[in-house]
Amino acid sequence: LSAERLGPRDMLEIAPGIDSRIAVGHQGQFTAHALAQSERTLVREALQHPSTRETNLAFTLGAQSQAWLSSIVKPVLVEARWLTGASAATLRFRDPELLAEWARPTNVGFGLSYALPVLVASLTAAPGTMLLVENPEAHLHPAGQSRMGEFLARVATAGVQVVVETHSDHVINGIRLAIARDQLLSPNDTIIHFLGNTGVCRTIQVQGSGTLSEWPAGFF
Repeated sequence: LSAERLGPRDMLEIAPGIDSRIAVGHQGQFTAHALAQSERTLVREALQHPSTRETNLAFTLGAQSQAWLSSIVKPVLVEARWLTGASAATLRFRDPELLAEWARPTNVGFGLSYALPVLVASLTAAPGTMLLVENPEAHLHPAGQSRMGEFLARVATAGVQVVVETHSDHVINGIRLAIARDQLLSPNDTIIHFLGNTGVCRTIQVQGSGTLSEWPAGFF
């Protein structure tokens, strides 16, 4: 997923081909189509939201995407529709606490449209595959950036190799929390490569306590 994701759009593209599993596209352009087409697909237990059991949340892609989006960005309901006659797909969002109509992506925060492709791609990633995400923190507030880091760490525990390019110390802190507090991810399965202003790449290890092996100048 590129940093240049499409963001809020009233209409999104339809993925070519007739595969049952639709990728979200490198700009997230097929996210609405993928979610509408695979809404009832079951999400693997390792990737299910922590509240799934206690709230009787459905294991489906639609329900799990909505739960993760609500915890990372803001409480929200998500509706994805595939308009077959128009060869397009749409996303709509609504506040779960208000008796309001569904809102277009252009009328809500950008964070929803930028985070959703990351979530759908992650929740549908098969074991043994690689997920590459550029700037997952885009348009998220600091707490949301940290929770995105925790989420991506969880994805890495589910047999998916996750490669993240980020400018956010909050994302890194979320990964550190996933290791130290939640013990989701082993520090041996985590590595940070820091490219400073000198152009020299430094490799930083994450310890079990969440501390880092070194703090290069300018890292935080």
